[in-house]
Order: sequence, then C-alpha cells, then structure tokens
Amino acid sequence: MPVVVDPVVESVETGVQRILGRFVARDQADVAARVSGPVAEILVEIGDRVTAGDVLVRVEDARFAAILELRQMELQELAAGFEAALAGQAMAQQDIERLERLRGSAAFNQARFEDAQQMLIQAAAQANQAQARLRSAGVEVDLAAIDLEETRILAPFDGVVTSRHIQPGEYLSTGAPVLTLLSDRDMEIEVAVPGEQVAALEPGMIAGFVLGGAAETSPHDAVIRAILPVEDSQTRARAVRLTPVLAGLPRTPAANESVTVVLPVGSPRPMLTVHKDAVLTQIEGQFVYIVVDGLATLRPVSLGAAVGERFEVLAGLTAGELAVIRGNERLRPGQPVSIAAPPPAAGNQDGDDGGAAG
Repeated sequence: MPVVVDPVVESVETGVQRILGRFVARDQADVAARVSGPVAEILVEIGDRVTAGDVLVRVEDARFAAILELRQMELQELAAGFEAALAGQAMAQQDIERLERLRGSAAFNQARFEDAQQMLIQAAAQANQAQARLRSAGVEVDLAAIDLEETRILAPFDGVVTSRHIQPGEYLSTGAPVLTLLSDRDMEIEVAVPGEQVAALEPGMIAGFVLGGAAETSPHDAVIRAILPVEDSQTRARAVRLTPVLAGLPRTPAANESVTVVLPVGSPRPMLTVHKDAVLTQIEGQFVYIVVDGLATLRPVSLGAAVGERFEVLAGLTAGELAVIRGNERLRPGQPVSIAAPPPAAGNQDGDDGGAAG
C-alpha cells in the first residue's frame, strides 16, 4: 500500500485554540429626531453609504423658523429697554453729581440729595434687571436657532443605512428613531472564551482569524483589545474583543458574520506535534498509523492543543517517527506499506539513496 508520511517533530511552539466568533460593528445606532414635527423629506435609502455630517432626514422647519424670528424680535425689544434703563441710570448719576457740587452752599438740600441717591439705586437695579432679561432673551434666540438647525437630522458617523423607521409626512416625536446606521468599515470580533482558558490571554496579544467559508489556510492577524470582566452564568465563558486587520481580506465582512478565531494558549514551550491528517478518530479514541520496518503500526494517542496544521502529542508517539498522513483511512495494522513521497525531515537519506540509484 503506497502512503505519504510526515515525521513527528519536537519544537518550541505556542498552542492555539480555534473558537467560533462573530464580527460586530464598533458603531451602530438608531439615529433619532431631536425636535418634534412632520417629516418633510428623507434623503437616503436603505443600503446608502453616508459620511458623518450628511443630511439624512429633514423635518418641517417653518414653525421653528417663525419661532426664531419671534425670539429675535423680542431680543431687539429688550435690547432697547436695556438702553433706556442705562440712560435712566446715567441721568440719576448726573443728579447725584450736580447735588454733590452744591454741598456746603445754601442751595444744598440734604433731603433732596438722599432722594437722588435712592433714585440712582433704583435706576441701577432697573438696568441690571433689563440686562438679565436681555441675556435670557439671547439664550432663547440661541435655543430657537438650535431647534431650527436640528430639523436637519445628520449622520453621526460614517456608515451604511441598514433600516428606515419612518415615512414622509409622518409626525416625529423628540427621540423617535428615524434610521439605523451601521459602521461596516470599523469592525471588531467578539468571541466567547471558556473561563479556564482566559487566563492565557491578555490585551495586546496577537491572535488570528479566518473568514467563514474562506479557502484560506493562513489566518489574518487580529489584536486582543479587551477581555470583558463578565462571565456567562450558563456557558461559563467570557467575551473577548479583538481588533482585526481588515486590509488584504478577500471581501468586507458583515456585522454578525461568523468567523473562526485562532487564540494563543499559554507561552511558547517545547512541544511534540503530529500532522492533523495523521489522526484517525474512532469510537475507542484517537489513533495514528506509524511506519515501522515497512509495516503500518496503529498507535493510540493522546492529543492536546492545535498548533496550526498540527496537534500537540501528549502521549503515544516519539520524535522522528513517521506518521501516515495519506492512505491511512484504508490501512490495516501490520499491513506492508511503501512510502510514496519522502518525509520532509527524513528526506536526506532517501534523497541520497535515490541519487545513488540514478
């Protein structure tokens, strides 16, 4: 029986675990109305891409424009009242100064001087009151201008419109959602990691991910951003957030799309590994065929963490043994085999023999 073999090797490796996760958008929001009124115009459709600051919806603004004009007229009226109050205060001050110049003469009247002082105090109070009213009216103008501006509902961030909650002419209340906006170009990956395996992870560690349904064999890079300090009471898993490197992906991932996350397990350490294609799973356990003196020998094995295309061997194999990775499904224990291709680590001897034969 011709077979392809691969050696069992010992090297310093970092174990990995593969866990199914999902893409989540960092920014996703129901954009809400900030003022009440009927919808005048909807400027976007579902699926449209928008930029922060783009106008999405317009609310009827005639009433808000009229209110702003009214507040501006009230401001002008109160400004005139403030000017009159200042003039009255100035006149009262002049009376005081005129009477002061008469002090010491027969024309000076103490009672009149005291009355003039009271008039000045009263004029100053009226001026202060007029000034406060003017400032209040100025704030009312600013609020009316803000309300008028907010009849235009703007995109808070770059993204895609994923749903619409209103129709033209519909009356909006303050806070009512109008559109759902999702930032599809600023994605994270969320994965639930068993609690006992979280200890091997920390923010800043490099991990990997493979898109669901992709034919890629090498994972793309992702960085662990945060490990949430909340454990699910049913699954005993904790949510881990990763920042993926999206450059070079064959396509743009979608929110909630499944993704396989490759997480490191522990620190680098010496590890005995066997190719994953050599492992046969049966009812009794896991087994590997080893070629010994040209015969197929079935070995029960105990496996640990995955390391790329290989598995850690905890028991059952030793370094340098040749594990069958092609043709092992049809083998029987003790069956004679021929190696169809030289093993990568044992190719020197075979290559020398081949050269001598040539």
